[in-house]
Amino acid sequence: MASNLLASGLRLLFCGYNPSLASGRIGYHYANPGNRFWRVLFAAGITDRLYRPEEDAWLLDLGIGFTKIDPPRYNARSKYKFLSASRPWRSRSVRRRSF
Repeated sequence: MASNLLASGLRLLFCGYNPSLASGRIGYHYANPGNRFWRVLFAAGITDRLYRPEEDAWLLDLGIGFTKIDPPRYNARSKYKFLSASRPWRSRSVRRRSF
């Protein structure tokens, strides 16, 4: 599973939801080969070059961090209850660690 990548003074924080099997298997953010995340970061001018999922920790040097919300694998109703319940904790965690 990809770990949270948080640091003080982040300029941009990506909050992923329900990581892909590929990300879970190799441990990097947005690692599914079909995911356009890394290409879009580069095309939008957010990064100076095209990064690979294995380089996700390097983006901390650019002020870019990653965190995730992992809902339980039950059903849609429990997913929304989880998101509502985790919102206050998540915002405190991000505020404390990143800004």
